[in-house]
Amino acid sequence: MNNVELKIFDRSYTLACDTKQADSLKAASRYIDSKMREARAAMPRVESERLAVLVALDICQELLSANKALQDQVACQRLIKQMIEDAENCVEAGD
Repeated sequence: MNNVELKIFDRSYTLACDTKQADSLKAASRYIDSKMREARAAMPRVESERLAVLVALDICQELLSANKALQDQVACQRLIKQMIEDAENCVEAGD
């Protein structure tokens, strides 16, 4: 276990994590920080706590959308695989 220091929206957070997770946590914190700063620029008068919730909702929507796209891709890959198997079976059967 290592400690990693993250800075998000001018606040520091120290988290314990596996060495393997440190880089992805740093990347995630940079992403959250950039989204917070974008939101602040768009909504300068919104309190920070509310801003964080709005950013979390935005990131969650991104995640759900990416997950849906991945599921659609997996379904397409299964369909293509089945079509290839069907075509190969037809060729082998001499149809």
